[in-house]
Amino acid sequence: MHTDPLPLVAPLVDASVLWQRIPGMVVVLTPEGQGLFISQTYAEATGTALDPAHGSGWDATLEPASRDALHAALKGRSSFSQQLTLRGRDGRDLWIDCAAHWQAQVQHYICLLHDISALMHSARTQAEQLRLLADNVPSALAYYDAHDFRCVFANRTYAQGFGWDEQSIIGHTFAEVIGEQAAREIQPHVEAMLREHRSISYERRAARPDGSVQWIKVNLMPHLD
Repeated sequence: MHTDPLPLVAPLVDASVLWQRIPGMVVVLTPEGQGLFISQTYAEATGTALDPAHGSGWDATLEPASRDALHAALKGRSSFSQQLTLRGRDGRDLWIDCAAHWQAQVQHYICLLHDISALMHSARTQAEQLRLLADNVPSALAYYDAHDFRCVFANRTYAQGFGWDEQSIIGHTFAEVIGEQAAREIQPHVEAMLREHRSISYERRAARPDGSVQWIKVNLMPHLD
């Protein structure tokens, strides 16, 4: 008696069913940025829907700079991680950590998205608290990058002491902030601090924005990572 053999492998489950079971937000994309799938959690969080015919619609709420950066990264055809900003369906901005896993065999990405808005909000709150504290101490405080000597942070006392404000001073070198002559005078101290990886203290004459002269004590402290 002849009977047909039993199948050795069960029929494959639709991939979208598996993707839907992954916890969190999931988006499957081509290197060209077309959407192949969006999970229900992503659709609910963003209020978007995928147009299957064109692979569009999924990125409608992405902030333009985030959208451009993501599409540029997709062209690399390799796994990457990136932070994105999008507008949630409730109107709030969401900060999203995107882990894009390149699937070479099928030529698409499986992107796992995690909402890190609470973490980012906490970090922003701490930064605002630090700014409030720094702006209300009597000392002048500033933080310069050791590679190009550009200002990364300055409190109100420091910025106004050289005729700037807390926003306009950012990105300028200390030579631009305190003047070329003063920068040449303190350069040996800066070099010693960087070379010896230790704090340096010195005193110097400094001109106020109104032209008057004052003596100031300076403490240079290296930020060692």
